[in-house]
Amino acid sequence: MNTIIIRTPETSYYLDKNTNLQWCIIGNGKKDKQVETTGKIEDFTSYYKSLTSNGNSNYTVVLALPSTMVLYKNIATNEKHRKYLSSTLPYLVEEYLADNIEEMHIQHSALNNISGHISVCAIKNNLIKDIIALFNQYLIPLDSLIAEAQLYHTEKNSISLFLDKSSLIIVNKDDQGIVASHETIINYFDNIKTTEDVNNVILKYTTETCQKDISLITNAVQNKLSIDTIKLDCTILDYISETYKKKLKNNSIVDLRQGAYACKRKIGKLIHKWKPIAIALCCLFVIDILISTGLGFSYLQKKNDLWKINTEKYIAIFPKDQQAIRALQKKDYKFDVQKMLKNRMKGFDQGTTDNTFLFVWYRLSAAIEEAKLQSLLEKIDYSSNSKKIKLEFSGGDIQEVNKLKSILDKYNLDVQEYTKDKTKSLLVGKKA
Repeated sequence: MNTIIIRTPETSYYLDKNTNLQWCIIGNGKKDKQVETTGKIEDFTSYYKSLTSNGNSNYTVVLALPSTMVLYKNIATNEKHRKYLSSTLPYLVEEYLADNIEEMHIQHSALNNISGHISVCAIKNNLIKDIIALFNQYLIPLDSLIAEAQLYHTEKNSISLFLDKSSLIIVNKDDQGIVASHETIINYFDNIKTTEDVNNVILKYTTETCQKDISLITNAVQNKLSIDTIKLDCTILDYISETYKKKLKNNSIVDLRQGAYACKRKIGKLIHKWKPIAIALCCLFVIDILISTGLGFSYLQKKNDLWKINTEKYIAIFPKDQQAIRALQKKDYKFDVQKMLKNRMKGFDQGTTDNTFLFVWYRLSAAIEEAKLQSLLEKIDYSSNSKKIKLEFSGGDIQEVNKLKSILDKYNLDVQEYTKDKTKSLLVGKKA
């Protein structure tokens, strides 16, 4: 992604079609080998169209405004301010504004948890509306609108002066990027007090700076504070472009195109950036739904298979239960085998405190399973008085009964046999 940084004259109070602009392109790495260009917005429009003529719209347009148009401050905040920042922010910056606070558009950066400071930008609503309308008129997508002052840096306990041709910018911890003239710089340092927070001045100037201006500023400052001069090997536009890239990586740029003045194109770019990830997540979600649906059908089939097995076993024990037989034939899965067994158990009258039934029934079930009887178990009954379970069989022969008796004996159960009306009956109970 390439970024076009546009800079306006430091002493401008408004922006129109006749304002002289200065711009350059910065990429992800070093600045492209393109000469910094100057001209009015019509010239910039032609320049921008030449860049995007091949359909490449992968350019972000950033407009940097001077302190004459935008207020930029680093303000100390306390716990109360941080808690109610949305409501207290206007009051924090109101003392620095000459205009009515209701006429201003205010944006802030994330809080610095170490210093407890917050970076704030404020611009007149009418001014930002006019700027956005001007760029829209020339069909230039203005992605970001920032205060140029936040792109300057000063060392601790120092005041930095940036001198470029005829422009002078003062940067310290209180006055961020204030534009001054050479004449006013003398008064500025006459009124400043030397403290422990400020003990020297750093003058940074470009190759295009006049030596006379350097001498004038040096003489005005050295009477109050020590001064160091540093010659920059780049222009001011180069300097703020590099700072912009660093601050953008740290996510510390305060962008005025937020809230009511948010850039729709920027939002669209953000959506486009995350679109592949969103598509991938949607695909994973669909795959997860399909897998879950497949597992659901698989579990349902297993449930139905288990119901069939349990129902068949239930019918094997109670072969005359027509309700169960019909449910199995029609695959009526609403038939509750467990509930039916519980209802039959209630008829045994074993009582809730009688553990004999459970003891006998557990062993009796294992014995019947082991015997693999051909006879039909017609009836099961339990007497709480005798503490014995009565089994009635039909069909089969005496050998089966004897086989079952021997198995029951192995399970330590007492067995009594008798026959009535061709029905073989066994009384099974716990051995004394």
